[in-house]
Amino acid sequence: YDVDKNKVEFSIATTLKEIIYTTPESEFTVDSIMPHQALKIILKGDYSHSKEAWDKGFDYLKKNNLEQNYNGTFREVYVKNRTDVKQPSQWLTEIYIPVKQKSSKPVNVVPANSTPIE
Repeated sequence: YDVDKNKVEFSIATTLKEIIYTTPESEFTVDSIMPHQALKIILKGDYSHSKEAWDKGFDYLKKNNLEQNYNGTFREVYVKNRTDVKQPSQWLTEIYIPVKQKSSKPVNVVPANSTPIE
């Protein structure tokens, strides 16, 4: 997000089995996400709850003295979406907020109206 320029840059990604090379003139680019620590938030349900899930993640960072890593990649992974299942209550989104401090174990933060995945 570039608030000053009122601009958002986003990427659509998929896993590749092999490297794909593109030319500088191509409208497509190929890149990779470098490994980094991240807080994982699981949202089960409609995307209308996405802001609440992100807010709960940022609240968790503050409460647990975790610092955002702006060199990491903020991302949403749509594990189950409208093309997989019709019922929004079954949609599953993983949200990743990169952090600087390592935690001893992975932590999932789930919005109040969602059910955690075991």
